[in-house]
Amino acid sequence: MRLRAAQIAAMRAGMRPQSQRRIRTHIETNYPSQTAHFDSAALDRVIADGITRAESHGLSREFDLAWFIAMQVTVSPRFDEQPTIRRLLREPEAGGLTTVEHVLAGTEDSDWRRAAEL
Repeated sequence: MRLRAAQIAAMRAGMRPQSQRRIRTHIETNYPSQTAHFDSAALDRVIADGITRAESHGLSREFDLAWFIAMQVTVSPRFDEQPTIRRLLREPEAGGLTTVEHVLAGTEDSDWRRAAEL
């Protein structure tokens, strides 16, 4: 059986609310001081917008989406606009690395400092 793109998109859309709940739990649990100022609706918007933004870079795995949103709340909502980070997010995964590993391996502290200023 072969799935078509439309079928895959429909499955992802159906799984999205569950994924958002798991990501929210992860973010609230691991980054309480960075998320404390958000009310419930605002945090839901941050997560939904973060998923959309992450998907624009080709990210789709829940782990990658959660990492992306964690970077938005801990570094900068626009961290992905930093040139090195943006380039690495858009490069195909290499050598068996996940996107997250690829970005972390390819950046330096100075890249993250610049990202925090965005």
